[in-house]
Amino acid sequence: MADKGIIARVIEWVATPLIESRIAEANPAAGTMIDPDEDLFRRLSGSRRDLNPIMQERAQSIALYLWRQNPMAHRLTEMVADFVVGDGITVKAVDENVQAVLDEIWHDPAMHLDQAHRDLVRDQSIYGELCLRAFVNETSGRTRFGLVLSERIDDILPDPDNAFLDGTLVLKPKGGSGEGERVEIARYDDEADPSSPRWRGEAFYFGINRVHGQHRGTPDLLAPADYVDGYDQLLFNALERSGLINAFVWDVTLTGSTKTDVQKWVSEHGDAPPPGAVRAHNEKEVWQAVNPGLGNADMMALGRATKNMALGGLGAPEAWFAEGDSANRATLAEQSDPTYRMITRRQADTAAMFHCLLDFALGKAIERGRLPAAIDRTFSVNLPEPSMKDTGKITTALVQLTQALAAAKDAEWISARSARAMFLMLAGQIGMDLKPEDEEAQIETEAEAAEAEEPEAVVPGEEYGPLPPQMPTNGTGQAPVGGYQATSRG
Repeated sequence: MADKGIIARVIEWVATPLIESRIAEANPAAGTMIDPDEDLFRRLSGSRRDLNPIMQERAQSIALYLWRQNPMAHRLTEMVADFVVGDGITVKAVDENVQAVLDEIWHDPAMHLDQAHRDLVRDQSIYGELCLRAFVNETSGRTRFGLVLSERIDDILPDPDNAFLDGTLVLKPKGGSGEGERVEIARYDDEADPSSPRWRGEAFYFGINRVHGQHRGTPDLLAPADYVDGYDQLLFNALERSGLINAFVWDVTLTGSTKTDVQKWVSEHGDAPPPGAVRAHNEKEVWQAVNPGLGNADMMALGRATKNMALGGLGAPEAWFAEGDSANRATLAEQSDPTYRMITRRQADTAAMFHCLLDFALGKAIERGRLPAAIDRTFSVNLPEPSMKDTGKITTALVQLTQALAAAKDAEWISARSARAMFLMLAGQIGMDLKPEDEEAQIETEAEAAEAEEPEAVVPGEEYGPLPPQMPTNGTGQAPVGGYQATSRG
């Protein structure tokens, strides 16, 4: 009977794909699906590109634990947040009325975005995601954002027609039973009315470390978690062994003694001599202090390799964590460049994140009539330069580049526009974000203003007006030496 059951399962396993293929051939419009709404179902474990729900929660729990308990994980997570945010984010609008609305949101005493934005960046690094929900006052048009904890997120459903967009936020039911709430994720909609685009939806989800089609983000500490924890355990083991490393035993050789003689000697002299004691013996008795060989050099090499794997996974050079003496200024600068590029990319994501939130609030203020529809709502989210540039070297390079560009322009090897672009590109290395077209327009504006303020040219010799008719001359038509009393034109 058991053999028949196995045969039946094998037949089912082989026959099912054949039956499905026959159905697809009989009805090509159905494709490879048995049910017409099969595409609306998803696996219990989620998308193939996602961690399953249990692993997702475990990854976030491990990341939070490492941030709390592991010095390396804590320091590097905080360091990335410090470099991304720096001295703080500033928001600058073109229109002063727009600036007033932005300041009201940024300094809202209920949200404290002016202080909390740094911790939001840190939390996104720990959990791999950040979710906020907008609440709009229908009367005043004021927007406030509430933080949705990762523990409450059940899933993020992508737009079925566009994997670039997140469609729906699915929340876990309160109390653990029933159906969870579904909230539309906000998006900028200009399809219905291009002349008056609007924000639709009320939730914002910002996931990191996820590929297209992946529903949820993953923590920064997920990939290097094993190596971070392994390095931590290695250090604790080394601490426990440190007492043995400093310990030693006395090894005594009794030449020509029998087992009985050795046991008698141990019973009489088995206690270790105290410090400074004197022991006398003949040539048949040899004392030697023996240290345990624990392979410390191998342990140090293993520890460094483990730490570098963890640091590499977090994108930080070795000299950034307790190895400052292993690199000089030049090598550290080269090692840090990839890290600064990673931080710059994270800065761009952070700026885009806060820009979406604030632009949503401006859009709702316009919809509720708090701001006019035709107002210039342009604004920028500004983050500081993450790296400390060597301004001395860059300044020297600017001087040399200026001379080279001037010579190239005089020789007609390069145009003035290209020379300006090259100069501004190097100037950008010290944090000056200047665009060639903006500088050209500004130069023209300043030239026009200077020309308008230039005084009217005066013909030489007319500074004091014409000579009086009664003025005597010296026969040459010239005024005599000593001049005359000038008459003012005005």
